Amino acid sequence: MMYEDTAQNPNEITNKLKAFYFNNQTITNLLFKNLTDMFSDIFFLWPMIKSLQLHKGPQYVFYFDYLGQTSGQEVLATRRVLRGATHSDETIYIWKNNNPFSVQPPTTRTDLRLSHLFVNLLVNFATY
Repeated sequence: MMYEDTAQNPNEITNKLKAFYFNNQTITNLLFKNLTDMFSDIFFLWPMIKSLQLHKGPQYVFYFDYLGQTSGQEVLATRRVLRGATHSDETIYIWKNNNPFSVQPPTTRTDLRLSHLFVNLLVNFATY
């Protein structure tokens, strides 16, 4: 977790993380969602909160959790293992070109509707 060399008490931190995210259970594939939550908090949520605390101007955050017909999950995990979006799934609904994971663009009516709404949201945000 990259704190072994900087923390005064890495074992205590490890025990607290294991208790909080895994209820002190042995970490197995059955706890993949818990592992995902831990890494999401460490690498996305916590840095975002720290950045917001340091920023003095207007602050805007969005949370994308739509799981459509296609997802980066199939590429990153070879199958769907989460109930929501994975990191960068929102780009599937913004760009109509090849994405870095070779995930197919949206084709279902619901996915295309979400894409249209999401692009409009971003354009409106940038415009107004």
